[in-house]
Amino acid sequence: MALLVLVLAIIFGFIGSAMATSRQTSGIGGFVLGFFLGAIGLVIIAMTPVPKASVS
Repeated sequence: MALLVLVLAIIFGFIGSAMATSRQTSGIGGFVLGFFLGAIGLVIIAMTPVPKASVS
């Protein structure tokens, strides 16, 4: 049972990392949110605003 929880946490972590990277934010932060918060972390990542491109 504990192995299943760990595998699911890692899967949520990788999904969170991919979502965060696609939104131009920290992939590590996305992994941490997905790993520790699961589906709630993915919702948080999905609701964060995409940073605007800076004009130089």
